[in-house]
Amino acid sequence: MGMYCDFAPGLYASVKTVVPAELISLLAGGGPLAVMDFHQRHTGVTKCLCSLGIEHYRLVANVPQMEQKVRSLGFDLSVVHFVERSVASLAQLRTLALQRNVVCCSVDFKSSGKYEYLSPAMVVVMERISIPVVFCKTHVTEDGVIHLNYMMCPNGQDAEQSLASAIRFFNSTPGDRRSFTISKFQR
Repeated sequence: MGMYCDFAPGLYASVKTVVPAELISLLAGGGPLAVMDFHQRHTGVTKCLCSLGIEHYRLVANVPQMEQKVRSLGFDLSVVHFVERSVASLAQLRTLALQRNVVCCSVDFKSSGKYEYLSPAMVVVMERISIPVVFCKTHVTEDGVIHLNYMMCPNGQDAEQSLASAIRFFNSTPGDRRSFTISKFQR
């Protein structure tokens, strides 16, 4: 079920978030940034960005469903904009990033009901246009505080090397651990 609170719609909005000062500076710096996160059964990264008032564009499978979800969780809808996942969505996020926006997407995808594959597509797109990439993972402590951990994508690595670094990051920070496979794609 994750952290969704159907019985108390405003409860999630009051959850405290902890975001490192260095990441806040990156997010609020006015430059483009690609934030790539992992599916974790809650909207922790979106919660953190909305709490900070960071305007951002997030790639999602179903825009109306996600708008309803974040509205019911009490997020500030004026700072989060959704881009429908489609054949044109990477190009749309590329354009938004080139306009100096923060763009977000989950880098993992499902196979057989589990999020176990990482796609290099978004990393490739952002690297080709020199947009900084940051990988994020949230961890919810026992007292209900969301901590946002992050790792800058190392410069000069290809997308698959960057994702290998992201896997090490994911599995070395607090919270759940997973076995991921980097999907292969045609170049």
